[in-house]
Amino acid sequence: MAAAADAMAKRWLSRFDRERVAQALKAHYVANVAYPDTLAALEALPPEKRPPKTDRFGKPWAYAPGGMKRIMVSGNQTYTLTSTELGDRSNINDDFAKAYPSPALEFRRTGSNAVEVRDTDGASLGTLQEGIRINGYQLATVDEYGRFALVTDGDFWLTPLPAGGTR
Repeated sequence: MAAAADAMAKRWLSRFDRERVAQALKAHYVANVAYPDTLAALEALPPEKRPPKTDRFGKPWAYAPGGMKRIMVSGNQTYTLTSTELGDRSNINDDFAKAYPSPALEFRRTGSNAVEVRDTDGASLGTLQEGIRINGYQLATVDEYGRFALVTDGDFWLTPLPAGGTR
């Protein structure tokens, strides 16, 4: 459970750090009317305004400046910025804009540290074991009687119902 919580925290903190990089890029744009060719340009900022060079997994940001699609303007007028670990789920605004996910899931204990998780249509999402991610889900813990399981999709905690039962 600690490893799942640690990974989840790193994912969310990486999103907050990405916002710091985006703010520094906006400040650069205001001063130069273009985004920099590389993030190395942000190293010239004072230390208190300098954003992190890497996400919380220690990986450098994936940054690519670009031009406008419909207006022919020279220079770097747009950019993409992602965590290589999070990919298209890097933008905190995208994840906060949606409601906390509550997919209807059921689980059945299959071993001491394993559960089979199914959606409400009966489709199996896989047999999850603690610490192993399958189909985007990871089992954090299951009680010894199979009454409670805690699953994560990497960003949110999910609590599937026991198969055929209620809480």
